[in-house]
Amino acid sequence: LYFNTGGGSLEQVVDGGATEVLNVNFNRIDIPVLVGVKLGPARLNVGPVGSFVLSETTDLTDIEPDFEMFTSSMTWGFQAGIGLDISKLSLDARYEGSLSALGETFAVGGADFPLDARPSQWIISLGIWF
Repeated sequence: LYFNTGGGSLEQVVDGGATEVLNVNFNRIDIPVLVGVKLGPARLNVGPVGSFVLSETTDLTDIEPDFEMFTSSMTWGFQAGIGLDISKLSLDARYEGSLSALGETFAVGGADFPLDARPSQWIISLGIWF
């Protein structure tokens, strides 16, 4: 179980050619269910991850589609990665992608871009065994 916080920003061109920075921030719980193999001190793992957005703040108030759809239900993704255990230290690197297609698009400058329910990201963690 992981608590994850993230977000991003974009620049919107407003009247007169000026730009305005808009921010999106969110907090979510991630629940990965990974299976793997251990090869000496190295580990390989892969599996699904479910995520539920706990809260979000956004400056994107008048954009279609409504961004509340991201917080309405659990979204699904996958994780795949490698880990290394050395003494009492554990280092992991995983890639996370989306399995929850929204079927919605976002129009920018006359071009349609598909919306995804979750970002693709790299996750790097360091752990200490007690």
